[in-house]
Amino acid sequence: MCIRLNNLSQELLRRRSTPEVLNLIISEAVDLVQRIGGSLAWAYGSAKGARWGEQFVQPFVDRRVTERFRELLMTGNAQLQAQVLQTIHILLQSTRSESTLFCNLTAGWYLNQVVAADYDFRNNEDLLHLWMTVVKDIALMMDKENLMLFFDPAAERPFPIFAQSAQFYHHPVAQVRTQVQATSLEIFTKLKSADAWMEDLFGLVVADSKILFTHVVCLLRHFWRKTEEAARSNERKEKQEHMRSQNDVLMYLADVFTCEVPELNIVLQERLLRFAVLPVLLGSALQLQQLQHAMLSQETSWAVFCDFLQTLRSCHQLQVLLATVLFRHYVTDEVLQLVTSPALRTPVAYFELQKFWGGRSHGGVCDGYYAHRPDSVLYESIPIRFASEPRRTNRLCKAFLERTGELYEKGRVKAAINALRCMTMLLEAFGASNEALEKTVAEEMGTCLARCLARHGEVCWSLCLAALRALRQLMEVPGSHSALPSLRERLLQPLATELLHEAALQSQGGIREAWLQDFQEQWAACHSELGDSEPQGRSARSFHILFSVVRLLTPVKGKMIDMPGKDEAESDEAARYMPGSAIYLGKQNRVLCRAALVSKKHPSDEERLYLLPSNTTLVLVRPDEHKAFYGEVVISEPLRLLKIIEGDENSHPLLEHEHLIRIQVLSPNSPRLKGDGLRTMPELAGYPTFQGNDFEASWCHVPSKEAKNGPVEVLLIFPDQNRRKVAERVINQAQGTVNSRLFDGIQKFLTSLKLGN
Repeated sequence: MCIRLNNLSQELLRRRSTPEVLNLIISEAVDLVQRIGGSLAWAYGSAKGARWGEQFVQPFVDRRVTERFRELLMTGNAQLQAQVLQTIHILLQSTRSESTLFCNLTAGWYLNQVVAADYDFRNNEDLLHLWMTVVKDIALMMDKENLMLFFDPAAERPFPIFAQSAQFYHHPVAQVRTQVQATSLEIFTKLKSADAWMEDLFGLVVADSKILFTHVVCLLRHFWRKTEEAARSNERKEKQEHMRSQNDVLMYLADVFTCEVPELNIVLQERLLRFAVLPVLLGSALQLQQLQHAMLSQETSWAVFCDFLQTLRSCHQLQVLLATVLFRHYVTDEVLQLVTSPALRTPVAYFELQKFWGGRSHGGVCDGYYAHRPDSVLYESIPIRFASEPRRTNRLCKAFLERTGELYEKGRVKAAINALRCMTMLLEAFGASNEALEKTVAEEMGTCLARCLARHGEVCWSLCLAALRALRQLMEVPGSHSALPSLRERLLQPLATELLHEAALQSQGGIREAWLQDFQEQWAACHSELGDSEPQGRSARSFHILFSVVRLLTPVKGKMIDMPGKDEAESDEAARYMPGSAIYLGKQNRVLCRAALVSKKHPSDEERLYLLPSNTTLVLVRPDEHKAFYGEVVISEPLRLLKIIEGDENSHPLLEHEHLIRIQVLSPNSPRLKGDGLRTMPELAGYPTFQGNDFEASWCHVPSKEAKNGPVEVLLIFPDQNRRKVAERVINQAQGTVNSRLFDGIQKFLTSLKLGN
């Protein structure tokens, strides 16, 4: 077979045959390559291959089958090249590294020659994928022991495994880009062990990486432009597809940074900033370029910039550089020039490679700028000076805050939210650098956020949340105390004035319960993580923002502030009537009742209890059947968090004949109300009824699934109307006193904020 394959390859190289004969020769050669490769793979892949595989394949090795493969690659026939590459891929996977055949495949830089052969990828769809697969195989098998087998300093292409594959990163097919990513990352990972690499090879990879990274960021700009075009034509699916593509590129860049090769990280960082981030993202978002030079709209640039920062969040050094560029009081001329000038053009070689693949050039508007600069200059990586002299007052910071303010003032909500998210992530990076904000920068930033939050009645809640998160991050940065005066003057004092006016209206109308409910709900919410749920209620937004800012301005971080108006007696009674604790009842007044949780269709649980009068708490105890004059606390809830449902709402279709009080517990603390369940009568399937006034029944414990995450409704069922009236009077009187004290305390709290205390 080897002899016949040799004759066929010679015939193909002479190119003297007619087209009909040539096709027959190619078909026979493909069949022979397939049979030879299958035989070799079978021999080494079989269970007995370790013993007699060498004897079986020795004739093929003696005939130098690898030389025949190389000759077939030189014919330029795509069909033959595809079969040879597939065979080499199979042999690399199935042949033992100590075998003679494997030595022939790797000796004399043979695989370098396979990679560097001339291929016409346009005439065979599978050829490029097979070639990339072989390149990836080689990258995976490289280590410090066999490095010299893949680096030929005297060759025209000393290290084609990296240089040749890197040329295909901006290929339009995503699978090809994925193969290039895998191959390059495998090589970069091995670069961590710098002592295992020859200095010449290391320098060669860094030089080739300058070209690769330049093409990567140009491809990134291409996806940004396509995203902009899709957004303008309102093609939502196309826009999402281009955003996913650019995000895939960003994830690859994040992986490159993760390889932690300092020389590569410096080059990649400089390429990103010089070609893409500073002139394209910041230049378009901050509107510091002439309108015809801006590549993206503000909406697209802020959305892409937000995704850029989020995806590359692990690249700490890059995030810090961008944060210092925007938030320092000064900026260098070079950085300012990069942001305010058009982007560098895409190298000509970028488009020449596209033509080589058979594709069309996808250049954009920015590709025409600086056309006089040759590719060699564009590929050269020169570090950007961020701290050199001379320095100027930072126009970028002022523009960043002005553009953000304009966005939410003009109702461009999505862009404003993305701008605030960018501010949050950059402030986080700036704080991690332990650098303090300049006084003027902190003041302007606090004013920007205060103005946004002051418009809480006009904008959507998601924008308020984005501003609150940015403000929270700002207060964690050293030097942010300079923002406090503007926050108090522009936010806290107006909010306190607004809420005091609302309190006066509620007091005059005699309907202050809803206002107090909003106050307490938002007080609890501001001490938890900022969620996406929108506050519901007339004054809920104002309360939430006010309390969140007050908490941020608290000198001791994480300290729980005592709620204004909360009665000290409530804490004492909460400790005394702790659910599950036993208390001495003696001759204390009490009202006999039963308690049941209310579901949508019927009361689900029921239990025989005593209602005890108290000053600030609703207390329901279970009589102790074994110990006289003692009881176990079942429900203990602050009266300020209760609402008695009056009028027609108080009726229940299943309990029309009963004497009951229907109570809503806004934020239950008792385990029985949070999901552990009350007791119920099983024979009635959850429908409580009286058997006279003795409450004689057999009881069992059934877990309740009611209201684990929100208010619950409880029915207090009394044996007669007199007991019901007594219980209602006791609850109303105590609750009125509690709410009055709470209302007065809140007013004092708001008044102190209004006066700037």
